[in-house]
Amino acid sequence: MERLISVLGLFVFVGISYALSVNRRAIRWSPVLWGIALQLIFGVLILKTAPGFAVFKFLGDVVSRFLDFSDAGAKFVFGDNFGEHFIAFKVLQRRSRKPTASSRGMNMCTYPAGWLRRIRCSQGLF
Repeated sequence: MERLISVLGLFVFVGISYALSVNRRAIRWSPVLWGIALQLIFGVLILKTAPGFAVFKFLGDVVSRFLDFSDAGAKFVFGDNFGEHFIAFKVLQRRSRKPTASSRGMNMCTYPAGWLRRIRCSQGLF
């Protein structure tokens, strides 16, 4: 039953994305289906095979060790007690500055692209 709910959720998610799309005819279904297939392949590889799990655990450990170098940088910049602010250094994402122009040279919040873009621009998310 849980797998059926997951598959239904996947279809609902794709359906909502399709329904909220500004230009539904421009949707290329091939990349969407490839993305879903790759998720399923990686899920089976990681969850059902021991070598797949071991490879991805190794890769995760390598990335974790690499990210731990940021602790050394934060310690250098903010001092020894930077670890007291765990949320600031480990949880929050670095928010990049707001882009001022799209690839066409227009401000991203000025050309019409649907209600979702207008809401996000009004909140300063673009």
